[in-house]
Amino acid sequence: MGPTFTVRQLSPDDWEEFARVRLECLQRAPEAFASRYESWVDAPQEQWRQRLQNVAGNWLALNGDIPVGLISCSLPGDGSAQLMSLYVSAAARGQGVGDILVQTVLDWSGSQPGVNRVELGVFEDNLSAQRLYLRHGFEFTAPATGQPRAERAMVLPL
Repeated sequence: MGPTFTVRQLSPDDWEEFARVRLECLQRAPEAFASRYESWVDAPQEQWRQRLQNVAGNWLALNGDIPVGLISCSLPGDGSAQLMSLYVSAAARGQGVGDILVQTVLDWSGSQPGVNRVELGVFEDNLSAQRLYLRHGFEFTAPATGQPRAERAMVLPL
């Protein structure tokens, strides 16, 4: 029997745990994120708390008590939920953690008043992330540009 993963929503009081996982993802997969490790590694507690407070939803995937993934979702107020910052640790990849995290955001977004779609951006060369989002019903909003570091928009109507 494989590992059992759980997901926990984070609050600003969880800033230390969030910081550890967020720094891991920025260090191990810098090409996948707009933020840079160097901008956050020495960030004070208040900056981490603000990040968790300013972004409407933040979740941590756990294998027991070990963090193995992270996802966030913002609510810009235009009827959309913006899925962002998906990360799964190397040891947990291929075990369904990404699916669990994406479904968590979809379920939460669907319960938010006025939200009628989930949007995201994914780099053209991040094929595994694209496959994950396509499995959940997301569709590209424009054709590929052929530029690996170009970000493609995807949307899922709710």
